[in-house]
Amino acid sequence: MNVRCIIGCLCCCGTLFGQGPELDQAAFSPGPFLAVEQSHWSIFRNMAGMAAIESHRLVVGYHLPYQLSELRSMMIGAIFVSKPALGISIYQTGGEILQNQQLALSTATRFDNVSVGVRVKYWRTSISGLTPFSTAMLDVGLQFSLTDKLSAGSYITNITGSKAGTDHLLPIIMASGIRYQAVQKLLLLFEVAHRMGEFLEFRLGFDYQLKNRFYARTGYTSSGRQFYFGFVFQTFKLELDYALTLSPWLGAVHQTGISYSWP
Repeated sequence: MNVRCIIGCLCCCGTLFGQGPELDQAAFSPGPFLAVEQSHWSIFRNMAGMAAIESHRLVVGYHLPYQLSELRSMMIGAIFVSKPALGISIYQTGGEILQNQQLALSTATRFDNVSVGVRVKYWRTSISGLTPFSTAMLDVGLQFSLTDKLSAGSYITNITGSKAGTDHLLPIIMASGIRYQAVQKLLLLFEVAHRMGEFLEFRLGFDYQLKNRFYARTGYTSSGRQFYFGFVFQTFKLELDYALTLSPWLGAVHQTGISYSWP
């Protein structure tokens, strides 16, 4: 087996067990929170959050961990406000040796104080020199408004237990969390996430409105003991996200995202 094939296999393992919009933990919006996300980034996380969005959105994100092109990820999605809310998204990670691609259709609706979301994903992985393999999977999510200031959410990926090929179970992630609007300008978030067969992960975040249309955030995730910092800047119909994730061993990761709303 040549070196190129070995690298491809290693990257494949990383993709199957560690790559995806949910797993990248991109710190867009208030942070890397899956279950309690209620911004336009919910199209890549708990899609139940799309029910809280009030205008159509086009969303684009870019993530290049540790300057490694094989871990580079790009995402684009569109959310259409309707009853129920609808979303379509495309996600790709990898480089020349390996590429992982996802096409997803999401929907969300709200019943009184409960939002329900469902996502169907088509997953395709290709490794240089090998035959590509693909499959489909299903994600589900719930969000609850407990009080005017407190809400909770739960989210699970790959509830169907889909496999890539015949041997590799695609990631199953379960996450539950709460978001608390302590005061008008301060949002607190806490979440517990679990990758089946691996480990529990705890996430804590703070989002603060410094000025009109400008938000700052910080937080911590126990996965890799990483801290993150970021900001959101809103102008007219555009919103710019930037985040910096700091690992004590691997250094800094920069992430950027932008969205456009209409009408």
